[in-house]
Amino acid sequence: MKRRGLALEVADILSWECHEKLRHELMSSWARRQPQGYATLTIGQVRRADEVAFTILAKLTCAGIKKQGGVRPMDACVEKVLGHRDFNLALQPLPGRGAAEQPAESGKRGLADESQAELSRHQRRKAAKLAAKLKQAAAAGQGSSGGGPPLQAALPPGPVRKGDGKGKTKATVSKLPLALRVDGAQATDAGGNPICFAFNLGGCPGAPPGGRCPKGRHVCVLKKCAQAAHGYGATHGGVAVQ
Repeated sequence: MKRRGLALEVADILSWECHEKLRHELMSSWARRQPQGYATLTIGQVRRADEVAFTILAKLTCAGIKKQGGVRPMDACVEKVLGHRDFNLALQPLPGRGAAEQPAESGKRGLADESQAELSRHQRRKAAKLAAKLKQAAAAGQGSSGGGPPLQAALPPGPVRKGDGKGKTKATVSKLPLALRVDGAQATDAGGNPICFAFNLGGCPGAPPGGRCPKGRHVCVLKKCAQAAHGYGATHGGVAVQ
């Protein structure tokens, strides 16, 4: 740009001082620290602004660029170029990457929340259907030692939760079927023996209340109850699906 300024000065088209004003405005805009959320100017934007400046100069000097009365026509137009709307618009900073991606990220979070809500509704419906099937199977005598596969085999594994700080690393509630995952429920009794889930979901013909079938003891899964006379579904308001 300095070589260009010297060439224009030698050709008596534009003075060195006026060209330096234009060059200084371009370079200072390029080096200027932009407000938060906006990117610094690229050298491509500076080049584009320089092209816009000479396009404006060409329009303002349509009558000619030869010196008239000792004054160069382009010298008188440089100040107009520096204040021209198109020139200043070409030097405007563009939004930074963070500002441009923020709406997209918000949209992704919204879609993720909707997907999670739909998944939760699907899981509740699936758990309700599974609980109904288990009750029907228990009533028909299925799942006993003499017929059909164990009821627990059809149940999906539950989530593993961290211990409560009392030496337990995994909560026994992770082994419970979805229909029995309620507050205070446990998969084993105080002695560590497994509890029959079919007995708590409506009945198990494998053993009487208080007895033990191949799937476990016939006691209530609620820790505060643990009664042998009844299961959870028969006494505590039916099977609660969470």
